[in-house]
Amino acid sequence: MAENLQVDKARTFAHDFAAYWRQSADTVLKAAIIIGLLLHASFFISIRTGWWDTYFINSARFESRQATDFFAIYLAGHELLRGRTIYTIERDRPEYKEAVPYFDPFRYLPVAAYLGVPLNALEPWAAYKLWIIFYEFLFFMSILWLGHHVGTMRGLHIVAALYLFFTPWYPEIYMGQYSFLQSVLILGMLVAAADGRFTRAGGWWAASVLWKLNTGICLPAIIRWRLWKPILWLVVILVITCAPYFILHPIDIKKFFLINFREPGPAFAGNLGFQGLIAKIFYTATGNEENPAQYATQYVTMAIFMFISLWATIRAKQDRFTETLCLWVAAYFLVYIDVWEHQYVMLLPVIAILYLKRPGIIPWLIWFILACPTTYKYFYDILLSSIYAGNPIDMLKDTSFWNDWHFTLIKPMGLLALWLYCLWVTIGRGNKKMPARPTE
Repeated sequence: MAENLQVDKARTFAHDFAAYWRQSADTVLKAAIIIGLLLHASFFISIRTGWWDTYFINSARFESRQATDFFAIYLAGHELLRGRTIYTIERDRPEYKEAVPYFDPFRYLPVAAYLGVPLNALEPWAAYKLWIIFYEFLFFMSILWLGHHVGTMRGLHIVAALYLFFTPWYPEIYMGQYSFLQSVLILGMLVAAADGRFTRAGGWWAASVLWKLNTGICLPAIIRWRLWKPILWLVVILVITCAPYFILHPIDIKKFFLINFREPGPAFAGNLGFQGLIAKIFYTATGNEENPAQYATQYVTMAIFMFISLWATIRAKQDRFTETLCLWVAAYFLVYIDVWEHQYVMLLPVIAILYLKRPGIIPWLIWFILACPTTYKYFYDILLSSIYAGNPIDMLKDTSFWNDWHFTLIKPMGLLALWLYCLWVTIGRGNKKMPARPTE
């Protein structure tokens, strides 16, 4: 009976989808979907050809080797199988080349390392390819999930456009990163909250904290809506999954906290977060990497963003749970010291939910800023060879200037705009509910 119901739903969806494309309405949106699919396909092909490598800072500026981040989880699984520490550095484990082509340190909870255990059944590059295929599945399932929640074909296609043109997806799959899986968990949290299923939203939140700690910043919202069960579940699961490992490797407790809760450091070009922008401002102004004023400014701005987010959480009405969660996810990107471009995929469900609830120019512009690539090498080469050829300007010819500024300024400003918009919709008077799918 249940299988027949699912088949009927699939047939209905296929019929409605075909009918939507036969209609003459929304031609611009449909054209965008076609272009977006071609763009997405080119990203997937570029994994083998490298077409897009010069457009992103990981592959262009740092020349990061493909699948570097993925091999961190793979190697962690390899070390677990041998009863060794998963929090190590390349110097302490020179024999890593027996397991992976190159080394990248592991920094997450042991839960993430457990995923690396079954991946070790495959060769490293075969496991990476499987991971990319898995991510492709998650990518389109996320579109269908959110589109199904909206309940309209036009809404589904809007979601698809927002996802397909979001270029941080490429460094995510190029590096074999784990942020998009976190994005799916954040999507589950926000969809459940928008549905009014707060306890389920708390469950998705707990799962996301287990995978990547960054959504732990949403705890004030979880407490504000009195979701004590998800907090209890999280504590219990943390004890069950992490305590055995740390009991066997007690010194790794200190390593884990040192890796994940460091003090702000000097500026580096790959940091596309708001705190990275502050570091680069001081570095450009003084040329001094160890500047006490920089660290003081970073701590003050962190405190300001956290305090205002907490104030908005306390003030928010009962029907603003979704908006409050979005506020805290955006706040993470303003207060954390290291933000890489691929991590922006975690903002996709935030922007999609906000836009679907309140369609307008503001969320669209924010999405556009965050969706554009850094165009790192391309921008610099074209600028100097075409515009300023024969008329050099010392500052513009200084590689460090463009390395640090031409992309570093834009995305953090988009983050700030997103956080301010979330703040406004969290404490504003009116509230618009995203149309949900009809109940059966």
